[in-house]
Amino acid sequence: MAKRQAASSGKRSNGKRTTAALPQGYQKRTNEVVAFWDPKHDFESDDPPPTIHFIPRSARAFDNKQEPLKWSVLIQGETVGINTVVTKDGEVTDVPPGTLIGVWYKPGMAPIKSLKDVPTFMYPLEEKPTGKQNPMIVFDVSSPKSGNPLVIDED
Repeated sequence: MAKRQAASSGKRSNGKRTTAALPQGYQKRTNEVVAFWDPKHDFESDDPPPTIHFIPRSARAFDNKQEPLKWSVLIQGETVGINTVVTKDGEVTDVPPGTLIGVWYKPGMAPIKSLKDVPTFMYPLEEKPTGKQNPMIVFDVSSPKSGNPLVIDED
């Protein structure tokens, strides 16, 4: 009886779930972001700004912990070429093409809102005063063509 219950629940008697063999050529897929692009740049420095080259695929909205009346939006996309990103553990690393990464949307990157499924190259260009504590960072957003609207498809 116990074996039959375990089999019907998809769990073995040792408590671990059984797995199915994948068809040839298939890979596991996930919508979990591997790492994030960090656009922080010292505009007084002669160092080149951090760049990101990726294809925006989707956007997710999250409650903003700092400002409860605002949302935070994470753009998810696949890298084009090798990109330098920050892992969830705070480690700076290079990721290969096709890696699922996240880019936290900022008001200064508004052109990205119409670049769903289009290769996009972006970097922080300048800071503009806002009259608030932090200036707005304006981003240079470039692509080979226009795309579709990037809509929030998950919250």
